[in-house]
Amino acid sequence: ALLFGLCIMVSYAGEYEKILRRAQDQLFTDPVNQNPTNPAAGLFSIIGQVGTNKELYQDSNGKYQFKLVFHQNSVVVLEWKQSSWLTDPYITGFEAINIPTQTVPANDGSGRYFTGLGLNVHLCGWSLLDGTGANNNNWWNAVGVKTRWGIGGPGFNGQQSYGEDLFIYDRTCTNDHVKFNINF
Repeated sequence: ALLFGLCIMVSYAGEYEKILRRAQDQLFTDPVNQNPTNPAAGLFSIIGQVGTNKELYQDSNGKYQFKLVFHQNSVVVLEWKQSSWLTDPYITGFEAINIPTQTVPANDGSGRYFTGLGLNVHLCGWSLLDGTGANNNNWWNAVGVKTRWGIGGPGFNGQQSYGEDLFIYDRTCTNDHVKFNINF
């Protein structure tokens, strides 16, 4: 018997896949891969798993599309694209899709201005990712928080964050296509 797989697109829009969640009062021990089978857990991350096949998530321009939800005094949602992968130390190719108004200065040296996510290479790894990667010693816009700062972690726009949810735009067959298997 010969088995063929066929994907037929039924929608031009993909969907976001959750790749990290940190609930209020939770701190990661392994923000690369924690509770990988339970996206509803207070701490969940599959960044390491997704990173092994990251090219599947790139658009035709080689960019990844992300959505980040910060739980602060209010819920703050950021959507953007970037060329660099999350765990690359330098953020490249940032393209805003839907970023709320930033009240912090872009070039004040604090690292509070959001320009994507990159590997936090400073501060003893207090978070896996932050909004400046290796370009700044601070850790604003922290994702995958491992060390408490104030109520949780440094969030968006110079505010503290209780928790965060990070999503990647999924262009794979399993989410925005219907898969048919044909036996011969």
